[in-house]
Amino acid sequence: MSDEPDLTPKAISEIVPPDFKIEKSPAIEDAQQKAKKEKKVNKWTKYQTTDVNAPLLYSKGQIFGFSALFTPLAGSILLSNNLKGTEASNKRTEIILFGVFYFVALGILRSYLPIDFPYQPFIILNMLAGGFHTEYYWNKTIGKETKYRKRLVWKPLLIWLAISIIQGILLVNGILNP
Repeated sequence: MSDEPDLTPKAISEIVPPDFKIEKSPAIEDAQQKAKKEKKVNKWTKYQTTDVNAPLLYSKGQIFGFSALFTPLAGSILLSNNLKGTEASNKRTEIILFGVFYFVALGILRSYLPIDFPYQPFIILNMLAGGFHTEYYWNKTIGKETKYRKRLVWKPLLIWLAISIIQGILLVNGILNP
């Protein structure tokens, strides 16, 4: 026989007197109400849905992450892929050109800096570009409150990782200049 106590409702009702009540303290009730009010919606997933009729898009978080961690050109490519077959597909070139311009401008800026200059300021600049992609271009072309299904990001992630690894190998072997 098991050593664990019987916790079925019938067994509990035999132990606990019928007039026993658990009262919540006002502090607990206030804390619970405050927690409900403060419950925030994640802005990156707010408009994601599982509705099969919703468009399949790379999310704002994915675009921002690619822009910040790789380059705004990568974020531009993801965002422009979202616009395929939409009314805003004519904006794809503009978005790609923004990414190319940003990529080239940062490359030129980097060429004037010492080789031991820290990389952190460039991540911040990439994050600004990612914010521009998600808060300006996304809202302008896709719509701020458009419901969408989240597209898997594995394929573009593997491609950008491969590009980054190749670039790293070329830098280490002196074929590319930093």
